[in-house]
Amino acid sequence: MNQSIHQLMQLVLQGIAWVLKTIELLWDWSWSQITGMFNMSWSNLAAWKMLLGVVAIVVLAGILVTMARRGMEAFGKIAAAFWTMVLTMLAIVSFVVIAGVLSRGFQWVVATVPDRLMRAMAAGDVNGDGKVDIVAGALSSGLWLFEQTPDGWKKTQIDAASSGFEHPVLLADLDGDGALEIYVASEDQQELRQYRWNGKTFDKSVVMPLTKGDITWNLTDAKL
Repeated sequence: MNQSIHQLMQLVLQGIAWVLKTIELLWDWSWSQITGMFNMSWSNLAAWKMLLGVVAIVVLAGILVTMARRGMEAFGKIAAAFWTMVLTMLAIVSFVVIAGVLSRGFQWVVATVPDRLMRAMAAGDVNGDGKVDIVAGALSSGLWLFEQTPDGWKKTQIDAASSGFEHPVLLADLDGDGALEIYVASEDQQELRQYRWNGKTFDKSVVMPLTKGDITWNLTDAKL
């Protein structure tokens, strides 16, 4: 469809260019004949030719007046038509731009993971860079970190050996050191785990064992 619109616009522009070129050729030829009449010597002309020339000048004056009047009317119509076309094109383009923005939003993907299910996600600065990260627990492909960078989102696998149907994630500063830790219920591994950023990578430790076969719906922190 986009190609068809471009082709139609090209045909319209070519048609306008052909019309303008034809008008230009006719104008140049006619004007050369008119100026040639004024540049010639009238003293050697026969009386009937001089009379014909005077009639031609009178007719030419009338034509010029008519041309000026109709030219002004035509210019006004052309200007009105031009602005109508511009406003119409702007209206059409505005809808196309809106559709493009909506399409871009539909296509915006932070990252993809090789898994069919990811039920748990949490947001927070887990690596101390001052930017909000996303930590996600997938069904079987592991625990994932998505970091904001100047070039977009960077995907890193924190732990491939962490999985589960719910696989819930909690970001909390439970030790009070001012930095968020990652707490994950690794259901398949039957462990509640903590991941702490050491400046280069995440150190893993086991908080407590989980019962085999249990589904951990969620993790949350609170003062009891």
